[in-house]
Amino acid sequence: MLDRGLATASLAILLTALWSALAATPADAAGAPTNTSPPTISGTPQQGQKLTEVNGSWTGGSPPYSYSYQWERCDSAGCKPIAGATAQTLTLTAGDVGKTIVVQEVATDSAKNQSAPASSAPTDVISPPPPTKTVTGLTASPLAPVANQAVTLVADVTSAATKVPPSGTVTFQNGGSAIAGCAGEPVNPTGQSVVVTCQTSFAASTSVITAVFSPSAADLAGSASVPLSLTVGAA
Repeated sequence: MLDRGLATASLAILLTALWSALAATPADAAGAPTNTSPPTISGTPQQGQKLTEVNGSWTGGSPPYSYSYQWERCDSAGCKPIAGATAQTLTLTAGDVGKTIVVQEVATDSAKNQSAPASSAPTDVISPPPPTKTVTGLTASPLAPVANQAVTLVADVTSAATKVPPSGTVTFQNGGSAIAGCAGEPVNPTGQSVVVTCQTSFAASTSVITAVFSPSAADLAGSASVPLSLTVGAA
């Protein structure tokens, strides 16, 4: 027969080992966090703007949770991680234009158990930045000419950004129609402000003159001067 003392000792050793194993692995018993609501993205999907990840909802494991992130750029071929984009925010660059963005979130519990990644829905397609504004001014000399007297029209086109000088053309108009010889005058990008001149003459009348800037670059906005009323007397 089995010695009763030996059996009791063996049972005690077995129970002690089982208790130690259970006490050493409470997190494993609880399991890893499970996502119940995916993360979301806030912000404007436009180059230069900042997107912010909003944490999803999680359950299981051993709260509290900490989070890690990976932003991805997506197109028709799929999504690829953006190198170094592991913060909770992402500033959109030229490389994002025309694509969508998602973010992957991983939850880690207090016992270092990690969840499977949970993906946000994609953003709208990232748009380019709005064009830089321009302002066009207009002066004329002399301001009270007579018929057929030479009049010099001067347009001053100014960009709102020093790094985006104005380029394109200026058309001087009289009553909304281009003035002969003063249409499509080139605006060369020599600085933040560019002056364009044209010399013409008018018949005796009241002329309403404007200068219209048409940009040649997509990152510039066009502009028109305030109308200038010119009273032309008889010769």
